[in-house]
Amino acid sequence: MQNIAPAVFVATSVLFFTVVNWIKVPYYYQAGLFDFAILAQVVWLAPLVPLGVWVGKRLAMRVDRALYERIILVLLAISGVLLLTR
Repeated sequence: MQNIAPAVFVATSVLFFTVVNWIKVPYYYQAGLFDFAILAQVVWLAPLVPLGVWVGKRLAMRVDRALYERIILVLLAISGVLLLTR
């Protein structure tokens, strides 16, 4: 980790993944990978987004930086192992 605050890390990650996922939208649509029936089934989850943002912000502000870094590194390691084994 580069000694950045948890809030900065979370904000940077959110921005990065938002941009990356929006870049994929036209290509997924062109490839016919969008299933609008499934999208209609999960649209009810949209009102929960502000709640998730609020909870995430509170957790990022309260957790100790060293603990936060350990949690992120463990989650990255687990993600790496899952990517290698699938």
